[in-house]
Formats: sequence, structure tokens, C-alpha cells
Amino acid sequence: MSETPEQAVRRNRQAYARIAGEWERRLDSGYDFEFHARCREDFVRHLSGHRVLDAGCGLGLDTAAFAARGLRVTALDIAPEFLALVKRRCPQAALVAADLAA
Repeated sequence: MSETPEQAVRRNRQAYARIAGEWERRLDSGYDFEFHARCREDFVRHLSGHRVLDAGCGLGLDTAAFAARGLRVTALDIAPEFLALVKRRCPQAALVAADLAA
């Protein structure tokens, strides 16, 4: 029997909920902050407005960086556990718990 879309979303949400804390702990070991800062700069250079949707925001590193530049950011992720981490890192961001496929 194949998995329904709802079951797949639930399975994905549960998987990300289990790893959220571990991803945050691993930031101190090998995350290339400089590379990602350059990527964000390229992204910001091409914006035509002041609002950003950080879809699949994960830990919220981009969310926080965009907000620090004065952009209005909405952070979207499937896992409320990630959004809790984003809220600590960037309380001014709007948070949305949703599946990107929905």
C-alpha cells in the first residue's frame, strides 16, 4: 500500500522535529558562514522589494540575516521545532508552520 500525501507530510514533519536540535548544535562544527553570507548578499542584491519569504527556513540563519538588513521576513517551515529556534534567533520574523507542497 502506498503512502498518502498526508502521511508523507506527517512523516517529514516528524523527521525534521527529531533533528532540529542536532542541526543547531552542529553549527559550531563546519558550517560555512562566510559562503552563506556571500549567497545572501547575492540574493539581497536582486530583490526588488523589502519583504522575503524564507521557505524551508530550518534554523533561521537566513531569516535572521535578512531581518538584520531591515527586511520584513516571513519564516516558513514544516517543523514547529525549527520555528521555535527561529523565534529565539529572530523574534521579529513572522512564523508559519506549513508544508511547502500543500
